[in-house]
Amino acid sequence: LYGDGLQRRDWLWVGDHAGAIAHVLAAGQPGGVYNLPGSAELTNRDVVGRVLRLLDRPWTLVRSVADRPGHDRRYALDGARLRALGWANRVAFDDGLAETVAWYRDHSAWWRAARGEDWDAYYERQYGARLATSTAVDAPPGGS
Repeated sequence: LYGDGLQRRDWLWVGDHAGAIAHVLAAGQPGGVYNLPGSAELTNRDVVGRVLRLLDRPWTLVRSVADRPGHDRRYALDGARLRALGWANRVAFDDGLAETVAWYRDHSAWWRAARGEDWDAYYERQYGARLATSTAVDAPPGGS
């Protein structure tokens, strides 16, 4: 987690994201700008906890790294234009997250093949030093 992990984001399942784009292409105004918000404003910490529960993994895996300078505490989107076109997300966040985790479990051969020397080198460049100085994160009240 970056810092305390309390940065808030409006999460949207990838299938709904794609559906919103298709809806805008069919019903939106050419040149119009449409934000694609979800319906689940959660902290990064909340999402990590939910992923861990789906994977049946312990909170002790979570590490905190120094936060990025200028990291926004909250990203929020106004979806009024998209809603005016008649679009709303179909999949609740927890259902979409469970489906996503299941997809990665069921397709491990695909994503494992994508990991090679290039991936490992990139990961080390981006995260190696951060992980080396990371610290354990206290579990949320009630555990993970």
